[in-house]
Amino acid sequence: MPSLLHPNSHPLLLHRTVRITLLSTFFQANVSRIIALVLITLYSSAYPTIAPNAGIHRVISAWEGRPLNSTFNLSSWPHNLTTGIQPLPLQSHNDFERPHPLFDALSVGCTAFAADIVPQGDDTDDNEDPLFVAHDRSELDAGRTLQSLYIDPLLTILEHANAGSSDGDMIRGVYDDEPRQSVALFLDLKDAPSPELWEAVNRAVLPLAERGYLTFWTTDSTNGQGDEIKNDTASSHTTHLTSPVTGDGTLHTRPITLVGTGETPFPLILNASPNATYRHIFMDAPLPSFLDPPSGPFNISNKSTYNYDPSTSHTASTGLFHHAVTLGDSIPLIFGIVTSAQRRRIQTLVTAARQRGLKARFWGLKGLPSARMAVWRVLMEEMGMGDEVGRRDAGGYLVVDEIDVAAGMMRAMIG
Repeated sequence: MPSLLHPNSHPLLLHRTVRITLLSTFFQANVSRIIALVLITLYSSAYPTIAPNAGIHRVISAWEGRPLNSTFNLSSWPHNLTTGIQPLPLQSHNDFERPHPLFDALSVGCTAFAADIVPQGDDTDDNEDPLFVAHDRSELDAGRTLQSLYIDPLLTILEHANAGSSDGDMIRGVYDDEPRQSVALFLDLKDAPSPELWEAVNRAVLPLAERGYLTFWTTDSTNGQGDEIKNDTASSHTTHLTSPVTGDGTLHTRPITLVGTGETPFPLILNASPNATYRHIFMDAPLPSFLDPPSGPFNISNKSTYNYDPSTSHTASTGLFHHAVTLGDSIPLIFGIVTSAQRRRIQTLVTAARQRGLKARFWGLKGLPSARMAVWRVLMEEMGMGDEVGRRDAGGYLVVDEIDVAAGMMRAMIG
């Protein structure tokens, strides 16, 4: 008679053993996902999300089953679109992958968004909008373009926000309660831009520029549209400075600040000439390059001589796992531990960006939610985001995927 103590000796026990083995294998293979899900739930409760304002919530609710062109959902304008929403120095990473691009980010107070731009591949003259928003060409979707997801809805929001204003009024931004707040739209070019692609980018953003909604730099008294600027009451503020690259000029801050990143080359930002008198697309400078001074007088063909300042740039960025941050030891960061040496290096980089009048960005954070949040806290502290003054004038943007959790955490720090 077979022994019942051996699993192979009885079919019922054999089936039970197989089931237990399968469940154990499944758990072991998915344990990190299970832990991540539990941690996200716990930390989401610890830092309550910011409930969408009623106006923007109506837009998001109307989105379901509608075309991806979000201006369709703004046809019935909610006058309190962003009323009650506090702007925060947050950037919505991979914003275009969210269920409601741009609007999910606005609902929690993000002041920066990134659009990965992929050309269609045939930059022909009869193609009015070859700028698709995607990681690569395999993800192209006719409904997801720079114009449909960002340019058109931003135009619609700003047109309504400024309805009834006169020439002497300041142009109001997207946040009702803080109309002076400018938001940054990062144009992340996934390919090195051809002249045709760069022309298409400028053509796509032209409607924003023509209506005076874009932050711009000028070295003379014109606004890039042929209009004379005397007393610029339309800008939320103006900054006068002397640049070693572009000379004397003025930065006029408007509701939208465009930033070229990814494969955007500095010479195109400079309009291929350091003597250009106007620009409304700014550079996302390489933050690690600030650790060393320029190697000599500015030379457009020599990257080591580039000198970035507000006349040409808005931010300076690096990956968190770049050697300039990790100092060769990336393992602690994965577990949410920032060593004292790494913290000092982050301080150095943020300070270097501030000294140039730029905002720092650190992207590419890895690890479980709890680990990411631990690093977020360090970045918030070092970029001065822990109080009301820092919220309005932070030393950078916190780049996150979990925008609702990060927004709640930042609001809890501010108090």
